Amino acid sequence: MSGLLLPEIESYRPEEWTEAFQWLPVVKKYKSWIDTPKPQDPAALLRWVRHRGWLQAALATYFDRASTSDICLTWSLLCEDLLDQAWRACGLNDLPICMTVVGKMGSQELNLSSDIDMFFVSQIGITPEIDRALKRFRALLADPTENGFVIRLDFDLRPGGRFAPLVSTLPQLEDYYWSQGETWERLAMVRARTLLGPTDLCAAVQQTLSAFTYRRFLDYTLLDDLRQLRSRIHQHYQTPNQDEFHVKAGIGGLRDIELFVHALQVLHGGKDRGLRTHSTSKALMALRDRRILPENDLSHLETTYWQFRHLEHLVQIPEDRQTHLLNLTQLPRSHRSCDRDTIEHLRSGVDTIVTSLLGSAISQESSLPSTPEDQECWLRDLGFSEDSVTRVWPELINQTAKSTRLERDETSRRKFLHNFVIETAKSGLDKNLGLSLLSNFTQSIRAKATFFTLLAREPRIVRDLARLFSTSPYLGSILALRPELIDSFVFKSHEGFSADLELQLEQMAEYRLLTEIIAANQFLNDRNPARLSDNLSRCADYLTHELLKSLDTRAPNQALSLIALGKWGGRELGFRSDLDVVFVSPQTPNQEDHKIAKRFINRLSDVHKGGRIYNIDLRLRPSGSAGPMIVSFESLREFLRERAQAWERQAYLKARPFGELEFSIRSLVSQRGLSSPELTELRDIRNKLIVPATSSAVVNLKHQVGGLVDVELGVQTMVLYNRLSPEGPAIDDMIKALINLQPTASPRLKTLARNYTDLRTIEQMYQLAANHSGSNLEYSSAEGLRLSQLLGSTPETTSDRVAHLLNQNTEILKDLDPVRKAP
Repeated sequence: MSGLLLPEIESYRPEEWTEAFQWLPVVKKYKSWIDTPKPQDPAALLRWVRHRGWLQAALATYFDRASTSDICLTWSLLCEDLLDQAWRACGLNDLPICMTVVGKMGSQELNLSSDIDMFFVSQIGITPEIDRALKRFRALLADPTENGFVIRLDFDLRPGGRFAPLVSTLPQLEDYYWSQGETWERLAMVRARTLLGPTDLCAAVQQTLSAFTYRRFLDYTLLDDLRQLRSRIHQHYQTPNQDEFHVKAGIGGLRDIELFVHALQVLHGGKDRGLRTHSTSKALMALRDRRILPENDLSHLETTYWQFRHLEHLVQIPEDRQTHLLNLTQLPRSHRSCDRDTIEHLRSGVDTIVTSLLGSAISQESSLPSTPEDQECWLRDLGFSEDSVTRVWPELINQTAKSTRLERDETSRRKFLHNFVIETAKSGLDKNLGLSLLSNFTQSIRAKATFFTLLAREPRIVRDLARLFSTSPYLGSILALRPELIDSFVFKSHEGFSADLELQLEQMAEYRLLTEIIAANQFLNDRNPARLSDNLSRCADYLTHELLKSLDTRAPNQALSLIALGKWGGRELGFRSDLDVVFVSPQTPNQEDHKIAKRFINRLSDVHKGGRIYNIDLRLRPSGSAGPMIVSFESLREFLRERAQAWERQAYLKARPFGELEFSIRSLVSQRGLSSPELTELRDIRNKLIVPATSSAVVNLKHQVGGLVDVELGVQTMVLYNRLSPEGPAIDDMIKALINLQPTASPRLKTLARNYTDLRTIEQMYQLAANHSGSNLEYSSAEGLRLSQLLGSTPETTSDRVAHLLNQNTEILKDLDPVRKAP
């Protein structure tokens, strides 16, 4: 496209070209390239068009022939056109993938040497075809050739950061932002704009990002995060040279203005859609119209924003290089004057305005008491035990950071210890457990300075570690003794598994542990057992699929397949769960099938360097634990239709096949209903599995009357008795099917579903709080006390709550469960 808002390059006089050649060295090189005929090669043509447009914008900047806002808009529109041409040239317009641009490209205020921040969302995830097309796209635009590059591309702002997959699906996008999205990402998404891709997908992505960014109610809690963010930015970019100013990240610079404006948009944009604009300039106008800030402040911000954007261009265009450092003693040459005093006046005004909302850019953090005696008093005042004060803390504080820059890194270490102790004390959880596990953790990392530097500047990570260490001896010990997992915990990264099988198994074991740690951290935040179970079940799906794929390389019509059962089948896995599985084969199982199945079981259940991946349970296969390991599709169908006993049909309601079957398992097991003898059989099984309460001080969350297993057996029996085929394998799916069948029982069934969820929450919280598996909860034990702290209650209140849930479940099932009515 032509720069309609800017003078054409042919309008500049020879003497102006001579001046530009003198002061802007790259102009001469670009001018020589565009003086050649238009190339036919697509890559060369894109570069020719880019350099011509860049020259037009750079000359307009230097000779002050257009406003900076018009220059930024024109350059942004040209870059959009270049992106579109490259997108089509690589065939991406024919694929189900959407591009979202962020940052200054998102606001159409791109500067002349900026890279373009972007990320991708696909309807089907990344496929080999999409991967190849994106690699061509990146090379076409960003790879340097004899004619330079077109556009610098930056993918680091994608969900999960630079260690995350390049392409997300829409569910992954939603899950990331709603479960892990940070405050700074909400601000970044203010300028997120879908640019290329299918219309429906672009609209869905934009809606997801908007919902994440703008909340219905005023969110002033984010101001604390923003104050810390501002302080960290300026500490990172501060320069000791008083004659230099970082026009982007310096105090009172462009980032301060953007941070301030975007914070106001996020704060008020949930209710006022008129503030939801990608453009910083338009946002300032909207804030003025609503009188959210004084007119003088907004005027100062707008003036400074465009003056500093002009200066940003001036320091970049001599070499077409991305730099933001101004030498205040020798400002860039330009036909628009701006002196040091003006810059200082503008900068200090911005600092004053931004500080009024986001606090000072200079951090005023409290620090660790200096003497051992003061530290002991400090810890006692915070409620730590005498053992923590006199034994654990001295071990911690005396582990000096190992570094060649001892003073700086020791400061980081002490800052981290101070912040960790404060977060642990504030949590209301087991602070002494937290301090003990922290001591193990610091011993494992051998006081490595880089860890402390990372942890000292990331409050979120400190909060997460403090909560995890103070909550779960199980997961806290894993992370404390395996500190190499901290990188993945921080960055939520996974780069795929090695082709070497032994290394792959170690990586899989670590991946499972890491998933549990990340899922636990999220669970402690949202108390959502369904999301926890889904995350853990997806992990099991992924690992078993990858392992079976690497072991069985036969064609799909010959390869083994899996059917997940039990908690795994219902996507209801919890911490430390086993996997109930059945192997199925398209044909009569042969020797190769059995060989692969045995290797699969051994690889999953053997102990590797990263630990055991999963324990496998095969007892639910059609022939039982003594029969063949594998069943054919046809034999499975015949078994379910003709021979499966009532309890086996109950179990197969939770079946979830990997891949397509020619029949519905739930339909087959439901269509026979339940006879009177079968109800009696199920009653006898229930009587063996379910135990009455023996003491008010101890409860079995799973097997006690009204507990989790009792609810599951009752719901499964009702489904079979009424010949229902629920849409999914989870207990929640079955209860929904029962509600549709029996509207009059809806209130009781909904109560049963809520109680089941509450018990699942308590059960999984207990798994975190305990250092062992099992469901026997003793309320007065250390684990019981820790559980009550997690639930924000006392052991007595927890006991009353659980007893109420069990009693209510018992009464509901007494009325609804056919087994309890059987003669």
